[in-house]
Amino acid sequence: MKKQEKLNGLQTLAELHADRIEGYHKVASETQAADYGLEKLFNHLAEFSKEAKAELDLVLASRGGEISDNDNSILSGIHKMWIDIKTALTSKDREALLSSCEFGENIIIGAYESMLENEDLIEVKVRLLLHSHLKTLKESLKTIQELKELEEIAE
Repeated sequence: MKKQEKLNGLQTLAELHADRIEGYHKVASETQAADYGLEKLFNHLAEFSKEAKAELDLVLASRGGEISDNDNSILSGIHKMWIDIKTALTSKDREALLSSCEFGENIIIGAYESMLENEDLIEVKVRLLLHSHLKTLKESLKTIQELKELEEIAE
C-alpha cells in the first residue's frame, strides 16, 4: 500500500469519527428527557470518537497527512446519512433510533476492518491503535444491538 493510500485510509477513519461525534451529539440532544440512560450512552460514544479522532490526527500529522474535518470520502458520506435518516424517520422511536445507530456503527467498523486487512498497512504501533479502536467500536455496536433487542422484546 502506498503512503498516500495509507494516509487517505487514516483520514477516512478520522472523518468517520467526526461524523460519529456529530451524529451521537445530535441524537443525544433529541433523546426524550425520560431516557437519560440512552442520552448518556450517546454522549459516551461521541466522547470516545473525540479521543479516537485526536489519536488519528496525531498519527496523520506525524506522517505528513492532512488533518481535515471535511467529508471527503464516500464512506464518510454514507456514514453521515444515518444521522439524516434518523432525523427524518424516527423523531421519538427508540428502536428505529437504535437501528440507525447500528447502521452507523457497522459503517465505521467496516472501514476499520478494511484498513486492517492489509498486512503491509503501517507499523505495528498504528496497527495496535486501530485494533484498540476497533475493539471499542465493536463493544459499542454490541451494546446498541442488545438495547435494540430489548426494545423488540418489549413490544
